[in-house]
Amino acid sequence: MKLSLEQIKKIQEKKIINANRLKRDATKDTIKPRVFKANFNKLIKNYNKHKLVYCNFQDVEDLEVSIIVPLYTSNIVIQKQIESWVCKNDTIKKEIIYVDDACPKQSYKKVIESWDKKPNKENIKVIKNTINSGYAKACNVGSSYAKGKYLIFLNADCELTENWIKPMIDLFYSNSDVGIVGNKQIRKGRIDSAGSEWNWETKSFLHIGRNSYNQKIIKNSFTTENVPDDINVVEKREMVTGCCFAILSNLFYDLEGFDENFFVGYWEDADLCLKVRSAGYDILYQPNSTITHESGHSRSHSHRFMQHNINVFDSRWIKTGRIDKLVKSKRENPPHGDIKKNIDGKVVGCVIACNEEEFLQPSIESLSCVVDEWIIVIGGNEYAHKAGMCDEKGFPKDSTLEIAKSMVKKYGGKVILPPNRVWEDKAEMRRSYCDYLNPGDWMWLMDGDEVYKPNQIWEITNLMKKYECLYLNHWTFWNNINTRATEYWDEFAAERIVKWKEGYGYDKKNHLFVSCKGNLVKNIVNTIESENKLFYHYSWIRPIEKIIQKQEYYKHQTGNYRYNYINEVFLKWRENPDQVKETHPFGRGKWEVFKGIHPKQIQERIDLGFYNF
Repeated sequence: MKLSLEQIKKIQEKKIINANRLKRDATKDTIKPRVFKANFNKLIKNYNKHKLVYCNFQDVEDLEVSIIVPLYTSNIVIQKQIESWVCKNDTIKKEIIYVDDACPKQSYKKVIESWDKKPNKENIKVIKNTINSGYAKACNVGSSYAKGKYLIFLNADCELTENWIKPMIDLFYSNSDVGIVGNKQIRKGRIDSAGSEWNWETKSFLHIGRNSYNQKIIKNSFTTENVPDDINVVEKREMVTGCCFAILSNLFYDLEGFDENFFVGYWEDADLCLKVRSAGYDILYQPNSTITHESGHSRSHSHRFMQHNINVFDSRWIKTGRIDKLVKSKRENPPHGDIKKNIDGKVVGCVIACNEEEFLQPSIESLSCVVDEWIIVIGGNEYAHKAGMCDEKGFPKDSTLEIAKSMVKKYGGKVILPPNRVWEDKAEMRRSYCDYLNPGDWMWLMDGDEVYKPNQIWEITNLMKKYECLYLNHWTFWNNINTRATEYWDEFAAERIVKWKEGYGYDKKNHLFVSCKGNLVKNIVNTIESENKLFYHYSWIRPIEKIIQKQEYYKHQTGNYRYNYINEVFLKWRENPDQVKETHPFGRGKWEVFKGIHPKQIQERIDLGFYNF
């Protein structure tokens, strides 16, 4: 069925990812950790000092495109690029963001000087990093300032033709499955890149028209006169070069931008393209957008981290076999690429749930690809009973039990009921599933409102190869489905995965940490706290009646809970967010609009009108 332009625009605004196909790997634990909190729009404050040194415009409403140009030793080439800008007959609302990556020649000054000389101006922002961070970080810095619906990443050594932007952006409106659009790049009258395709002989992506054509290596690049006809038509590509491409901004933020474990430059664009393809999006090549590319002005093509970058890409995509499903070229005896075969031992999903009908099913569905058996402990303790969450025998008052039974029937496992009374505490509930864990099992603990994406599961299973105890950072949603709790809320990584051994369990009233003979397991085995946020926690997305119950629960449990939190904070924020300075029940904490994309199971329910509490 052909969609109208308006329908496609609405779909793109929702940015629905088929997260069931999104499988992003990570080997980041082998590299010096970077501080990359989920607050992407402000991530730079966490790892790199920077400042806005120039801006010649006020905020533009309905900004369509943000063009991000990283600069390093770019003072000569960037002047040529700016001179090549043709502003006439261009109706696209856009901004250009230049990021001077601590350039020793202070390229940012040449940007300001060159634009001041042009009679026709564009909306310009200039950012200056105080530390040289490389291509990936510089692009991420620029994107954190971006306001456009689409991002275009553009090398400084490119010269532009008239109307080069519109053909790229038009492809997004022609098909809601488009995630990235690349263009035709020319160098000295020859094709520099018309997209890229994978080659197993070189174990790299080769530029179509320059190094490769129809899966075969070519010695000489095509000239613009003898280029084959199929290079002059819109086509899907396995990859397009980071020299110039456009991407949906929400998709870029959701994938956490360029991976900064690729140092200086090279391979980060290939990595991002495969993540986009794994997410179910297409990459298109648009020959009607043409630029020229000088190439290599920053002399980064032979830097000392090149082999490191190759190793990161290799361990993530090649050794796991994940690339085989995304490229046409075939190799002999590829690795399995099966997420379950990535794990040594049985995975047991362990859940305690009371009044979790809103999220229990999507939570369990999200981990069904990796969990072998489920143990769902139903019910509440004395505090839950006092708060109205469960009856006097511990049974929840909503449909949590029925959902748990249906999930166990579908995916395997067991449901543990309250012992004809309320549970003593959460520790007793957790001990009840410990009885079914055997040495060598992986205990994957989750609450009934935690949801994972396959890309996060891939990252976690790779960590499970090296660590026996995993603490996972996560996104917490607060007040509504499109608002994320930040700052103080982000300080609580949760113990979620433990390789089970004889003597492990939960002591006394401590339900947060597995222990062994009085010692916390995290202190006696190889343990890691995840660098990235690896699940979505919807703990404060409930009907207001259940939020009030949640307040009462914590009041009874702690005795020092802010009694009027619901009226003074939660509901007051809905009336006027600017009136609320702290969002956490115990003080501190901020909020921000969520710019990413929800897991498939949640997005499907959002589209059906769920979660409009």
